[in-house]
Amino acid sequence: KKADANAVRVARAVREAVERLNRELPGGMQLVWVADDGTFIEATNRSAWINVLQGIVLTAAILFLFLYNMRTLLIVSITMPLTIIIGLFFMHAAGYTLNTSTLIAIGMSVGILVTNSIVVLEAIVKRLDETGDPNAAARLGAREAFLAVLASAGTNVVVLFPLAVMKTLVGLFIAPLAMTMFIMTIVSLFISFTLTPMLASLLLTPQPDGRNRSVLARLQTLWNRGFEAVLAGYEGTLRFLERRRWAAAVVLLLVGALFVHAGRVGTGLGTSAFAETDMGRILVRLEFPTRYNLSETVRQVDRAERRLQDLPELQHILTLVGKVEAILGQSSEGVYLAQILLKFSERDQRELTIVELMDQVRSRLRDFPDARIVVSQPALIGGQANPVELEIAGEDLETLDRLALQVEKRVRRMPGLLDPDTSVRPGKPEIRVAPRRAVLSDLKTPAAGLGLTLRGNLEGLTAGTFKQAARSYDIVVKLSEVSGKDQVRRFLVPGSGGDPVLLTSLTRIVEGEMPIQIVRKDKRRVAKLFAQLDEKTLPLGTAVERISRILDEQLQLPPGYQYQFTGTYEFMAEGQQGLIEALVLSLALVYLTLAAILESFRQPVLILVTVPLALIGVVWALALAGGSFSIFVIMGFVMLVGIVVNNAILIMDQFNTHVRAERL
Repeated sequence: KKADANAVRVARAVREAVERLNRELPGGMQLVWVADDGTFIEATNRSAWINVLQGIVLTAAILFLFLYNMRTLLIVSITMPLTIIIGLFFMHAAGYTLNTSTLIAIGMSVGILVTNSIVVLEAIVKRLDETGDPNAAARLGAREAFLAVLASAGTNVVVLFPLAVMKTLVGLFIAPLAMTMFIMTIVSLFISFTLTPMLASLLLTPQPDGRNRSVLARLQTLWNRGFEAVLAGYEGTLRFLERRRWAAAVVLLLVGALFVHAGRVGTGLGTSAFAETDMGRILVRLEFPTRYNLSETVRQVDRAERRLQDLPELQHILTLVGKVEAILGQSSEGVYLAQILLKFSERDQRELTIVELMDQVRSRLRDFPDARIVVSQPALIGGQANPVELEIAGEDLETLDRLALQVEKRVRRMPGLLDPDTSVRPGKPEIRVAPRRAVLSDLKTPAAGLGLTLRGNLEGLTAGTFKQAARSYDIVVKLSEVSGKDQVRRFLVPGSGGDPVLLTSLTRIVEGEMPIQIVRKDKRRVAKLFAQLDEKTLPLGTAVERISRILDEQLQLPPGYQYQFTGTYEFMAEGQQGLIEALVLSLALVYLTLAAILESFRQPVLILVTVPLALIGVVWALALAGGSFSIFVIMGFVMLVGIVVNNAILIMDQFNTHVRAERL
């Protein structure tokens, strides 16, 4: 499709065209629809909207649990969807569409959207209990919560700015996400101080005096008793720590120990690019020896298909022979190459994960003869995904091949590294005919004529063109074909007097091998190593670190030879570097924003102490889930900076309020 075209619409149009063609095809012929990205995109969008709705319902339930007021629940039920709808309008005006990036942003914004309304509503309900006047309560509550909500929304906005201006490839994906959250946050701030107080003044009513014996009232009383007990315990703990400084010091040491422990755990988690996406597709690349002809390759591929045809949940098998997906350093065309696409049912329709299915494919093809087999998932941008891509650059081809094979031999024993392969391949047989220029000079025979004679013997010469109607055909004159390489030494070429002369009298014939490919990058020869990964046991960053240690400590490259990791790792390293820079800039912007709003340089420091403490939870959650520091995790932590400070902002705002009240 074109770059600016909608993938879902294109897929639907093509599917309709295929259905029309199927109705017109002769009997016994059929076009089978194997897979398309439109189905995956639609499922992703549908799942994202379901998550948004679930977030709204859960948020409303939590709000009701604390306030036990159906009217406040109604207010939130009106303001939250309205905020999203208004945000969608501004997204459309900014040129954004509903894609994976923007839908993730909308889903993540649900909690932020309701936070502002909850703070304002809580302040209004508190004033309503004191005054009994909904109009005055709405006015006083909104004014009281203004500073805290403004500081909270301000930190969320300034955190998004560094993400929106990232210039890396990752930034191209993150920028729409950050801008969508920015739009939603601004709209939420506007709704919180306009529509929310208006609805509160119209819908909220003072609690009736006397005992209320309704079920909700009893539940509220029971919940409030438990909640007040928790608050009392919390207040008692704070008073205990205030009076006994040694206990406060112990708590600080405990927090420091937890932070150090999280740091040690985090160093063992490793880094990765993106989590694997289960699209229900597996690519199997088969590379046979170069001596294979087309019929032999097809015969071997049929054997492979028979081994795979009874895999669970398998829907379609699509096989290509002669043309396969490849990257720099891999052959993509040749009769000895084949590729099998296995299409399984969608993830929500099967029990096995795509990783488990890939393990089954590897198990069934493990002893397949005469073939190099790589099992992988298609990359999100198309083609075959190779997480590990190592390039060794130098001048001598033999040295490069030797180094690449040595690395491959060592990494095969590395747990979690799957299907290692290199760009090194056996050469093709070659017969090189080198003219004896001194002899040819004495015979006054040009070397070019000798070359034309050899071409006529081997592949023929174009003598003319035959035209018929609008088509032209070359007329090739070629000597009779005789199999066998020994005939080359018996070739006869015309001598100076017209007598035939053996080719060996005029040339030197050398038999050897020629490389089937020479990979160059940046004007240097390169040998490559490729591998798949089991991300659960070996994250990409850890794999790169271990392979680098092998190259630095065990192989020690000769002078003039360098190595680097490209592809997914290069993309990951660039993205992580950009996100770390965004994190530093976000912290600085959050501090300046809080200092301007709170009119203090000390209070923002106390608020920002919560940021490193949040890292403890992030690391423990990743460790329990078996995850690693992927680009999404780092991006999430950067955005978390604007969220984790919200509680501290509310506490500091209440602190300032009480201090001002005591002064008065």
